[in-house]
Amino acid sequence: MSRTLVCYGDSNTFGMMPFACPAQNHRWPVGQRWPDLLQQHLGDAWHIIAEGLPGRTTVYDDPRGEWLNGRRTLQPVLASHAPVALLILMLGTNDLKVIFDVDAATIAANVGTLIDDVRRFAVGPALQSPQILVLSPIPINEAAIQDNASAGGDAKSRALAGHLEAVCAQQQVAFLDLAPLGHVQDDGEHLDPATHARIARAVADKVQSITCTEGARVARPSA
Repeated sequence: MSRTLVCYGDSNTFGMMPFACPAQNHRWPVGQRWPDLLQQHLGDAWHIIAEGLPGRTTVYDDPRGEWLNGRRTLQPVLASHAPVALLILMLGTNDLKVIFDVDAATIAANVGTLIDDVRRFAVGPALQSPQILVLSPIPINEAAIQDNASAGGDAKSRALAGHLEAVCAQQQVAFLDLAPLGHVQDDGEHLDPATHARIARAVADKVQSITCTEGARVARPSA
């Protein structure tokens, strides 16, 4: 029986094309987005659920609607796909917007809040909480983003990985920094198919590492 893996993120999990308007659903085709490619790498052992939403934040209500608040929708999403063996979180890019006025350490702490929420939510196998893998997003290029919406975000986005890694170490969850795998396209935020492919390969390797480690831990006889 396959295990369920939920990819919970924003427009780069959704598969938004550069310069695309979210309202028009301009997405890379099915099979070119990293969650789709992850399914190909992991095969039938996993059932991949892509839960990407353009504009999704970690914990903030966006002026366009509270439904963009990732904290508000995370538990309903997990409950609708239960049992969830593994949750992949890739959020933080939209928190860089000027309207939220927060630094990288705060964004990482917000991800820590989501981890706490998941840990208290028994929607994994055997009524346990899911395992968690946090991905640090590829840094933005603020100069290319329309209307200076993320002014000052370059430095914050580059600093985010270090803060997220520290939070994950403290929370004892898996972490992967995506920054070495590519760069954003001409709109300053979104990824091309080659970068989606590299992310999928790296995440697949990390998932296999996590599950092998967990399997060894479970199988190890007690002293």
